[in-house]
Amino acid sequence: MRSIIKLLILFGIAVVAALLLQDSNGYLMLVTNDERRTMSIPAAILILSVSFILLYVLLRILRKLLATPKTVSEWSDRRHERKDVALLERGWIELLEGSSVKAEKDLERLANHTKDSTRQALASMAAARAAHNLGHTDKRDRLLLSAREATKTEPRLSAAAATVQAELLLDEGRGQEALAHLEF
Repeated sequence: MRSIIKLLILFGIAVVAALLLQDSNGYLMLVTNDERRTMSIPAAILILSVSFILLYVLLRILRKLLATPKTVSEWSDRRHERKDVALLERGWIELLEGSSVKAEKDLERLANHTKDSTRQALASMAAARAAHNLGHTDKRDRLLLSAREATKTEPRLSAAAATVQAELLLDEGRGQEALAHLEF
């Protein structure tokens, strides 16, 4: 609605300008060094208007072109984030369904390739749980260590990693080691 009102106002201004300049006998003279250029006032207004519009369009195109790398980078980041979230969801669903082999593979791939430390920590903890279900204790311990390193800056995630590690150790029957992790 606003654009229609603006267009009507602009159209009205154009009509008024055309009526005022219709009977104009005035001329515009440009003097540069030894040369004199003469043109009618309506022609001068028309040339100024067209040159302003062209300059505006060129500046808008230039702005779009200069913003293209940032736009592409933001698009790429959003795409990677969507892929990471989808892989994390798929890994958790596979883990909850009992398909530990697929879950471990997907979650470990996410932990190795994501740039976000929170997703990396979550994927490492879930992959450690899947490795524990499969009986791969070395891989489980390596993934838990990776999760602990990724969560050093976030206390909540660090506590979650310690809890997961303690829970997996309790599941193996190593209660004293689990207590050591829970003291944290």
